[in-house]
Amino acid sequence: MDIINVNTIEGEVDLDNKLSVGGDIDTQSSLIVEGNVTIGGGGETYEGEYVITPHTYEQVFETKNKTMKDDLTVLEIPYDETTNPYGTTVVIAS
Repeated sequence: MDIINVNTIEGEVDLDNKLSVGGDIDTQSSLIVEGNVTIGGGGETYEGEYVITPHTYEQVFETKNKTMKDDLTVLEIPYDETTNPYGTTVVIAS
């Protein structure tokens, strides 16, 4: 394998997380990245909620093309559960 040194490599990550790079790389060479690589910066920052309680109606969180500060956490659906004398369990979502 040939190892080449490139002074400048330009890269782009598309919405499918595919990395495209350009520079002085010919078709017979490989690009090897060692160490930690941080890719970021694209788009405006998501300013919405990061902890979400689901509802019985559709919820849309405007995250497309935005940089996230953290993971979204979807809490479990709140519910009560009771069993009657006949052994039937009833679940009531709230």
